[in-house]
Amino acid sequence: MLSSSKLYVGGSINTRALPGARVHNNFVGCMRKVEFIADTLRLNLLELGKSGSHLIQVAGRVDYKCPTGETHDPITFTTRESHLILPPWNAKKSGNISFKFRTNEANGLILFNGGIRPPRVDLFAVEIYNGHIYVHLDLGSGPWKQRGSRRRIDDGNWHEVIFRRTGRESRITVDGFHTDFKTVG
Repeated sequence: MLSSSKLYVGGSINTRALPGARVHNNFVGCMRKVEFIADTLRLNLLELGKSGSHLIQVAGRVDYKCPTGETHDPITFTTRESHLILPPWNAKKSGNISFKFRTNEANGLILFNGGIRPPRVDLFAVEIYNGHIYVHLDLGSGPWKQRGSRRRIDDGNWHEVIFRRTGRESRITVDGFHTDFKTVG
């Protein structure tokens, strides 16, 4: 079960709240095609943010374009304080989230979804650490950290990340490279 009160894209208010993470700064870079899928719900998060939807809160400086302007529906987090606060990811049995991004930063928190309240410790996060993508997942039986990228992704090029979860089985795909894993408990 993964249920929370908020999902953060581009970082979070408190990056140190991610247990076991070595990254303590938000993502700085450009993202596009950020989709949120949980059971029967499907949302285009960037469109909701751009349109001023009440479902999304914007913190810090966020631009809905990339510096070169060659992509559609992008978002740029221009400062380390910038992030979006989205509706809860209530993916009790299954869920998918995917996005494309580019950055020159070697470290940064991209997504953070923490538990609703103690003792619930459900957690999902995606971070860049030393130029690689890592997924953090805790469904209540202990934390799990999985490297998802084969090559460094802090090269300024576009990269695609797809995360899928069904029960305790998960798959992280970065630029077509799949890593399957199963959480404990």
